[in-house]
Amino acid sequence: MANVDSLQAVIATTQNKAEKIDLLNNLIDTLSKTDYEAARLYSDSVIANIAHLKEATILTNTGETLHKIALVSVSKGRLLDAEKRDSIALDIFQRLERKDKIASIAQSLARINGMQRDLATGLQYAALAKPLFKELKDTLNYANTLSLVSNFHLFMGNSNKGIESCLAAINFFDRLGNTSKISQAYNVMANLMMNIRDYEKADFYLEQYYKTAKKLKDKNSQGHYFINKANLEHKYFIEDSLKTHLNNALAYQKKALVLYQATKNPTKISTTLGNIGTILWKLERPEEALTYLHQVVEVNQNTGKSLMSTYTSLGKLYFQQAEYQKAINYLNQAIDLQIEKHFFTGISANYKTLSEAYFQIKDFKKAYSALDKSYSTLEEVVAEKKIEQTRELEAKYQKSEDEKKIIQQDLEIEKQKLDVQKRNYGLLSFGLLVVLLSRMGYSNYQKNQANLRHNQVLLAKNENISFLHKELKHRVKNNLQLLSSLMSMQVRRLDNEGAKAALRESENRIQSITSLYQKLDNNEEESVDVQEYLNELCNHLKYAIGRKIENLELLITVPKNLHIDTDQISKIGLITNELVTNSIKHAFQNHPTPTINISLSPTTQNKLHLHISDNGAGRTFKTQIEHNTSLGLKLVNNLVQQLQGTIEIKNQPGVAYNIFFTPSKIAV
Repeated sequence: MANVDSLQAVIATTQNKAEKIDLLNNLIDTLSKTDYEAARLYSDSVIANIAHLKEATILTNTGETLHKIALVSVSKGRLLDAEKRDSIALDIFQRLERKDKIASIAQSLARINGMQRDLATGLQYAALAKPLFKELKDTLNYANTLSLVSNFHLFMGNSNKGIESCLAAINFFDRLGNTSKISQAYNVMANLMMNIRDYEKADFYLEQYYKTAKKLKDKNSQGHYFINKANLEHKYFIEDSLKTHLNNALAYQKKALVLYQATKNPTKISTTLGNIGTILWKLERPEEALTYLHQVVEVNQNTGKSLMSTYTSLGKLYFQQAEYQKAINYLNQAIDLQIEKHFFTGISANYKTLSEAYFQIKDFKKAYSALDKSYSTLEEVVAEKKIEQTRELEAKYQKSEDEKKIIQQDLEIEKQKLDVQKRNYGLLSFGLLVVLLSRMGYSNYQKNQANLRHNQVLLAKNENISFLHKELKHRVKNNLQLLSSLMSMQVRRLDNEGAKAALRESENRIQSITSLYQKLDNNEEESVDVQEYLNELCNHLKYAIGRKIENLELLITVPKNLHIDTDQISKIGLITNELVTNSIKHAFQNHPTPTINISLSPTTQNKLHLHISDNGAGRTFKTQIEHNTSLGLKLVNNLVQQLQGTIEIKNQPGVAYNIFFTPSKIAV
């Protein structure tokens, strides 16, 4: 910790950019072992400042640092983040023409894209890495890349291409005497042979796989061998329908289960229990099948794994056993998970079985509803589920309103009783006084109880709405990040420079909104620290499109802790993105000190003043903005109108934009 503190102190006082980046690389290297989030944030700072860096040693250290953070991101399942950092590292090493680094980073990107099931992109990166490893005579990594390619072809259904790559990989691993890698390649080869229905060769490679797994004393691989033997028996069963193959498959699955239980691998145990349950079901042994499937539920509830397929199997099994209520419960749970995960394979069949189960218990209304949903489109199913959740919320609220009306009616009755007693007995009666006091006490008690119930209902509703709102922000952020990543990958595949430029501009617009939602996702409030947001946005623009301009400075001036609501800050972000992009692209031609100023500050008229200017050649943008002659400036004009603000443009020299608008919420 002392080392981290001393590095931070030195970085804070260092003025030289190259030295600062070198120190940041050392800090990130230290933090990557203990504080991933801090290391990731510091690496963002490095990314924002490497555009004009020329020192090869520092660039190399930076590329290696980014790759190290990418590896940690992969281990934490943050694959888009890993892809981003490795892509920048690849750019750095391509600038340096470091073939060894280009090959290793390309191989890493191939794996990351494979994990994201973007197998086509994975193959492209593998195609970049493979000839470089061959040229460098790095036989192990060349063979590793061949093995990776064979895996991609296996999942893409290109079995013949996969076989070619896998045989070559086995040959190289054999020369290297790498038993572990040979073992993995034998397993892939067996699956490729199964895909082309060459079961004899599949069995041969499975036996080779088992021999190497035993030699390595690898119980997980031995278990996987038995799983594949079971799969092979199942393929025989599909072809000839002989139950002998199912009994053989059951025996192999049980052998695999013993090995996985010895290694205490919950994922493998759960999968194998499910496989055994499914085979027992096909063998018409439902009671035994139910026992194994319930064990799957128990294991997965402890690990947090999805139970979608298990709930489906349990629902259908209980339906066959005529235990319709249990079938309904499990099928509804399966359908809920399918909708939540947007996994719609088999959902129509689940609705049909659910409909039949409701019919059997004579709940015809629900039977018809489930049958109707089985014929709906996937979009309609999702929409209906959302409507159902909304109705539940409304019903909850309506219930609280009904309770309130009943309580008010009770209070009115009590009041009328008191009025009758007043007329009958007179105000001075001691007995009446006692009754009045008791009635008032009871009435107050009722009011307090009513208020308590009403507040509890409102609190529950608010908590639910707050949760849904937070979930919405999180999903919007994830979808924006995914969209940005897809556009970035598309840019790399295009040859047309005009199309590339248009996509990059769109990607930067999306990034301005993504940064905002990143902050909202980590913030309970509905406002954002403007200084922090604009700093991050401008650093991104500086790296993304300003890295070719030497000595470019972006000076951001915003009062500390200035907060603005989400709607307005999103518009400010988009305006800043467009105008700063305009200046970077058009303002500077061989300028010795290119500078862009961005400031946002309150005025004396209770307005906010957004100022963006550059010291470039100066251009007359006013006519363009008023007549909407470009997409970017048309967007600026529309956004200013949405803010109900005004815009002024001046040449001073350079160009300056002054935008004034009234904030809907401001806190300094």
